[in-house]
Amino acid sequence: MKKFPALLAILLLSLPCLTDADQPDKVKPDPAVGRAAPQGPAAQLRKHLANAELTGEQAEKLKKLSAKAEERLRELNKEAGINRQVRQKMQQARKEGQQAGKKQKELKDHVAEAAGLSEKQIAALESIDRYTLEFLLAAHAVLTEEQRQLLPQPMRKRLENAARQQQRQKRQATKEKT
Repeated sequence: MKKFPALLAILLLSLPCLTDADQPDKVKPDPAVGRAAPQGPAAQLRKHLANAELTGEQAEKLKKLSAKAEERLRELNKEAGINRQVRQKMQQARKEGQQAGKKQKELKDHVAEAAGLSEKQIAALESIDRYTLEFLLAAHAVLTEEQRQLLPQPMRKRLENAARQQQRQKRQATKEKT
C-alpha cells in the first residue's frame, strides 16, 4: 500500500504530458500525426474520448473539468518553475535511472537529483500528481463503463486503481469516525 503513491508518482512523472509553464501555446508538432500532440491529462483524455458518444451533459462536465485542470496545472508548473526544459531533464534522468535498474523511491530520488530539482519543485510535482489524479477520478465518475473502455489500457488501469484506492480511503475514514 505504501508503494502505490511512489509508483503513482513515478508513473505520473514519466508522462511528458503537462504543458510548458512559460509558453503554453507553443507545442511542437508530433511527427507521427503531423500536428501538435495533446498536452496534459485533460487534452489526452479529450483525444481518447473523441469517438465516444458523450451526452450533452457529459460533454459539458468534461469540458469544465478539463478547463479547470489545465488552468490549475499550468499555475502549479509556473509557480514551481517547472517548464519544458526541466521536464526534459527529468525524462532523461528517469531513462538513465531505469537503465541502471533503479525502482520507485530510488528512481524518484535519482530523477530529482539528476534534474537538479529544488524542494519546492519536488513538492510541486507531488501536488501536480495529486491534482491530476483528482481530475482523472472526477472524469472517471462522469463516464459510463463503455466510454471508459475507449481509454487506452494504461490510463484505464490507472483510473481503476485510483478509484479503488479512493474507496478504501473513504471506508477507512468512516471506520475511524465510528
